[in-house]
Amino acid sequence: LEVAGSPGAVRLFAWADLMARMGEAEQAAAAFELFDSLAQLHSWPALHVRSWAERGAAYQLSGQDERAIEMYERFIAAWSGGDPVVQPYVDRARLSVAAIRGETEQFERR
Repeated sequence: LEVAGSPGAVRLFAWADLMARMGEAEQAAAAFELFDSLAQLHSWPALHVRSWAERGAAYQLSGQDERAIEMYERFIAAWSGGDPVVQPYVDRARLSVAAIRGETEQFERR
C-alpha cells in the first residue's frame, strides 16, 4: 500500500473504508491506525480526525468496545464545535457511544 505524498492519505482512507464496507473490521482499523504513525499523513488533518470515528466503528464491530469509545470520544472532542456540515458525524458518534454503554437501543451501522 503506497501512502507517501499527498494522494497517499486519500488512498489510505479509501482502502480502510473499503475494508470496513467489506466487513473486515480489524483490517479497516489497522489501516486507519496508520494515520497516527505516518508523519506524511499529518498534512491531511480532516482525514486523520475522521479516521478516529471510522476506527471507533471498526472497533465496535469487532467487539472492542473500550477502544471504540476511546476513538469516538476523541473524534467528538475534536469536531463537536465544528461547522454544521460535520455535526451529523458527531451525532452519529455520540449515538454509537450511547449504544455501546447501553444507554439506547439504537445502533447505527456506519
